[in-house]
Amino acid sequence: MELGSNFELNLKKKIKEQNNNINKYLNNEFSIYMDSGRSALRVVTSRIKHGKILLPAYICKSVVDCFQEQYEICFYQLNQSLGIEKESIEKQIDESVSAVYIMHYFGKMQDANILEYIQEKTRNHNPRTVKVPLNDIAKTILERYKKYDGETLLPFISEQKYNQAIKEAFRLAGLNRIVTVLNPLTREPEQKYLYEVATTHTARRTFIGNMYKKVKDPDLVSSVSGHKEGSKAFRRYREIDDEMKQELVNLLN
Repeated sequence: MELGSNFELNLKKKIKEQNNNINKYLNNEFSIYMDSGRSALRVVTSRIKHGKILLPAYICKSVVDCFQEQYEICFYQLNQSLGIEKESIEKQIDESVSAVYIMHYFGKMQDANILEYIQEKTRNHNPRTVKVPLNDIAKTILERYKKYDGETLLPFISEQKYNQAIKEAFRLAGLNRIVTVLNPLTREPEQKYLYEVATTHTARRTFIGNMYKKVKDPDLVSSVSGHKEGSKAFRRYREIDDEMKQELVNLLN
């Protein structure tokens, strides 16, 4: 039984309709463009060692066909929300498994993809619940500490040690460009390596700035960062850089 379908892309028609603007999407040297998802799967499977592959129990026959010739196919179970039953995968994982195929259904993220919390600063007055979608890196970190049974989501260390660890992470990552900062005692500008001044505040500001460059919607970004709509504090985090100004000017072309 087919659960979905594929949609053909008529490039000639699109290029004509979009006045050649579609070309900008086709010039990425790191991308390979396919006529369907199944074609993309066949390219991927050609690069993976053949052996056993784990597929979700609810899946299109046409997807299964992509793996049938070169893999021994086994299925793992899903729960009623179509989320992954981890135990079903863990029981089947061994050295013979070359890949595990994971998919989202109906355009919806699966369970455990959203972190929900109440901000500490609003807890005692007008508490606000913030919902943050988690990417794969965040979920990997949470998975690492799944057996942690403390009162907090992750093991707690002092703010001072936390900031020291961030500085060390920046140093090891080679983030050593020179930045100008204001000395808190003398109130005079001075130059330091970026890793010397990095803190949780730097990480938060970088996250908000990078998100804003992608979507340029302050209300959407502030809904993830935990700021109120139109927040003055949020404006201090948001940085309008030269690249964004150039994009704005290009809209007039």
